[in-house]
Amino acid sequence: MKAARRAFAGWSQTTPAQRSQALLALADLVDEHAEELARLEALNAGKPLAAVTDDELPVMADNLRFFRRAARVLEGRAAGEYMEGYTSFTRREAVGVIGQVDAVELPADDGDLEIRAGAGGGQHGGVEAG
Repeated sequence: MKAARRAFAGWSQTTPAQRSQALLALADLVDEHAEELARLEALNAGKPLAAVTDDELPVMADNLRFFRRAARVLEGRAAGEYMEGYTSFTRREAVGVIGQVDAVELPADDGDLEIRAGAGGGQHGGVEAG
């Protein structure tokens, strides 16, 4: 939280293009390190490796890429069904530092909610609820 508070002043002033690139770079890192991330998540939460590898990490990378584009959309629907079983919302203002506490058994891709909200989130972020 302290690091997020320190970063907020500068990050909240970044352009949608800068936020979009940051989210894309993060999605690429998820893909690049998928095997390592899957092992860590499986060990951390006691999940089957295949659940993380086949289901959670691909969704995480896809969500980051989705919100990468949403970071640059100044107009349009603020809420919608962009992924089966989920409703996505877009908030277009810097709202400050946020936090999220997840139970360990939640999918790994739930952990990227705060990343999307914070990274795209200044003026054009998104949060998702299942």
